[in-house]
Parts: sequence; C-alpha cells; structure tokens
Amino acid sequence: MDQTKKKRSRFLNAFQQSNDEQRSKRVIIRHLWGAAGVCCFGLGALGAILPLLPTTPFILLAALCFARSSKKLDSWFRKTKLYKTVFEGLLTRRAMTLSAKLKLLIPITLLLGVSFVLMSEFMPGRIIVATIFLGHIVYFGFMVKTEKPESPTRSVVPSQSVLLGHSTVQED
Repeated sequence: MDQTKKKRSRFLNAFQQSNDEQRSKRVIIRHLWGAAGVCCFGLGALGAILPLLPTTPFILLAALCFARSSKKLDSWFRKTKLYKTVFEGLLTRRAMTLSAKLKLLIPITLLLGVSFVLMSEFMPGRIIVATIFLGHIVYFGFMVKTEKPESPTRSVVPSQSVLLGHSTVQED
C-alpha cells in the first residue's frame, strides 16, 4: 500500500511539473505575441505619418498579435484612435469613411505603382501587381460601403425669448 502511494505521488509530481512547464511556455508565447503586437502597432503608427510605409498591414498584424496575447492588450488596442479610424467601421459595419478609404488606398496605390514600374522587364510580376491593384479598387470602391463621417454633436441653445420666459405663441 505504501508503494502505491509513492507511485501516485511521483506521478502527480511529474504531472504537476509538466503542467507548470506548459503554463510557463504559454505565458512566454503570450508575451512574445504582445511584443510583436507593440512592434506592429508602432510600425503602423509610423506608416500613418510616412507615406511610403503602409499602415494597414501592420495594424492588421497588430490586431492579430494583441488578440492572441491578452484580453487587456486587445481591449487597449481597440480603443486606440488609429484602430477606430482605420478598422472599426470596416470590421463592425463593413463601411469606412471616404477619408479612411483614401488613407488606406493612397499608400497602397503608391507602393503598387512603384512595384509596377520596377517590374518593367518582368511581365508576370506586372500582371500580378495590376491584379492586386484592381482587387483593392474593386473591394474598397464597390464592396465596402462609404459612410459619412460623424459630425460632432451640437448643443442646442434655446432662443433668447425662451430664456426670458416670453412665449413665442401669439394670443388673439
């Protein structure tokens, strides 16, 4: 009986150690996803300023990385102005403002144009780049709805006669 308890105890200890190792590996991997998300977000934010660095792919990668890292980072990322400007409408309503579409398409068009010019000797490459360009135009031009930007809420100021207690209805 005593040997059975010792065997169980050794088995449980080995099982506990493997669980601890797996848990620590998961924590390390989640931290790596978080670090990759921060790097991608930084490159995406830089791309919002620099015209030759694309914003969209880096923000998409950041979204993926933050979603895999932790709920806290994912929640923070979804509250950023960059996410709300570029992706919130697209992901929730399949709609973007004209400004967001232009911010997305202009750098892509420039990069694809440069690629097209640099591939002047390689016709299959030019065909691929042209196809990708047309795909972007068709998708964002015709499949993603264009919504009007939200106007800031205006406070309603009552007229002076209402403030002074005067009635605007005329009595006969």
